Amino acid sequence: MKNILEYLEKSAEKYPEKIAIADRDKSYTFTEFKNSASLMGNHPSLKNISNSPVGVFASHSAETIIMMFGVLYSGNFYIPLNPELPCDKLAQIINDSGMAVILGNNQEETARQSGFDGTYIDFTDIPQNNDYAIIPETLPTAPMFAIYTSGSTGKPKGVQKNHLSMISFIEAYTDEFGFDENIVIGNQTPFFFDASAKDIYLMLKTGARIEILPAEFFSFPIMLIKYLNERRVSFISWVPTALSIVTKLNTFSEVLPLYLEKVFFVGEAFPAKQLKKWMTALPDVRFVNLYGSSETAGICCFCEITEAPEEDEQLPIGKPLSNCKVFLMDDGKFVTDGVGEIHVSGDALADCYYNDEEKTLNSFFIGELPDGSKSRIFRTGDIAKYNENGDLIFVSRRDNQIKHMGYRIELGEIEHTAQSIDGVAKACCVYNKKRQKIILVCEPSAGSSITADDIRRTIKTKLADYMHPAKVLTMEALPLNANGKTDRPLIEKIVMKEKN
Repeated sequence: MKNILEYLEKSAEKYPEKIAIADRDKSYTFTEFKNSASLMGNHPSLKNISNSPVGVFASHSAETIIMMFGVLYSGNFYIPLNPELPCDKLAQIINDSGMAVILGNNQEETARQSGFDGTYIDFTDIPQNNDYAIIPETLPTAPMFAIYTSGSTGKPKGVQKNHLSMISFIEAYTDEFGFDENIVIGNQTPFFFDASAKDIYLMLKTGARIEILPAEFFSFPIMLIKYLNERRVSFISWVPTALSIVTKLNTFSEVLPLYLEKVFFVGEAFPAKQLKKWMTALPDVRFVNLYGSSETAGICCFCEITEAPEEDEQLPIGKPLSNCKVFLMDDGKFVTDGVGEIHVSGDALADCYYNDEEKTLNSFFIGELPDGSKSRIFRTGDIAKYNENGDLIFVSRRDNQIKHMGYRIELGEIEHTAQSIDGVAKACCVYNKKRQKIILVCEPSAGSSITADDIRRTIKTKLADYMHPAKVLTMEALPLNANGKTDRPLIEKIVMKEKN
């Protein structure tokens, strides 16, 4: 395999009339998908450039996937754009990437309002002829796509990946979990987020069907589960926030997903009490915790959860996928006992941070592996430890490790302890460095009457004195970022305004 498009060509040949992509309004067979993408790949404005970034407005629709692959057929690489981003943020991505062409579906006005003065191609502009593009002659290490994520400084950072990295991941992923053409993938993750690539390329490799789920259904879980049943969805890989919405509202007392076989979760810690509700309601379903970052294609670790966890139990992120080596380091030394930063090596690593050599050199380096060999390595910034079974346990982000009262403290450990308390749905712990105070912010469970004082008293029975929060606050709902994760920077701003 040299080019990811080979998967599409083979699936279209093997399953020509099988549905590849479907949303609520329309569907495309593998033949229709391949033909539409290859026709777009021969658009004159795309053929006039080569090996260049092309923006794709990534609405949650079937057309978005076709446009992405049209870019690949043209010999360029795509950058998904969130059409809901403020214009100044879109302008940052457009300017940083240097993209001269953007594809969209009735979104030219958004592009122009963001200062884009290049060529805009609408989905309706796909040439209606028989001039199909063929797989371009590119190296396996040629760029395939770049995903821009929110940087800690507020400036979006682009993570560039190549064909080889995604091929390496998707081969290991399908082998490990036995995916085949019979699965129906229920896609929740927006296409401008990296986690969506697992769904897209799984469909491409196996000949499976991907069902793009309406985003509004996640506000109405009963409708969501009924839709999964209507579309016979058998596999989902969602963020825990989306999965928790279902159980927090007792949806399974009204309706059960009848066709689900595998439930994967990724992106953040899944509260054990919510996972337990899923596993109790669906005892025959396979549950797997995934771990990875934008700097690796797909995931690098996984852990199958075979027994419903206790409410204070922290789920392992597990062991490496077969195409990766994963290990802990601290101060340049390998860690086998205690905590260390997760490091990853293997073919699935991203190429770089696009147009940011300094950041790339700070995160990717050539170094020695535990077996003594040399390889390219990525520093994840995630702190972890091993449990008694040799599985990795996520502890915290390196950024969330603090020095307090002479002790090194992982704020994630305080958060996990708080989330294990009955009546607490979510928790976020921040540190007021100026006042040297730990502040814990909690979201009570639906219907819970738990108070900040209740949480503080319980925390004191579970953690060492030096880890006790100086202040506990409750919020009706912790704010979420666009990826559905807890918006820590916003919470920090809110907390710092409090009189602590």
